[in-house]
Amino acid sequence: MIYDLFLGGTCGNSKWREDLIPLLEKRGITYFNPVTEKWDDEARKREDEAKKNSRYMLFMITDPQSKDGEHISPYSLVEASIGVCRQPEQTIVCFMVTENMPKHLQSALKKIQQDLQQLEGAKICNSPEGIFQWL
Repeated sequence: MIYDLFLGGTCGNSKWREDLIPLLEKRGITYFNPVTEKWDDEARKREDEAKKNSRYMLFMITDPQSKDGEHISPYSLVEASIGVCRQPEQTIVCFMVTENMPKHLQSALKKIQQDLQQLEGAKICNSPEGIFQWL
């Protein structure tokens, strides 16, 4: 199946996908949500296949809101950065920095956002509504 949008990025207890999905559906935008109860090789294969078959890849970088002190996934940041560098026409990165994050993390994410915005063709925003300018 071909999707309009791959929903990558922060997991944990963050509800950004649950908030975004109704907005996508209202606009008729198809999506792949990689979140699953059981993360295994099959789930990883489905995710990799969906990435190949999506018009755009969204990486939402935000507070995972976990109780165990989990922070932003380094892999999500790397994956988003690689996407912006290798496939800027297809990659959207949304940084939702919140006051709940440690101050040093807020500063680091804001700096990463500024740096990525300097890359030609980068699609970077700071709110879920911002992604719709490219869809």
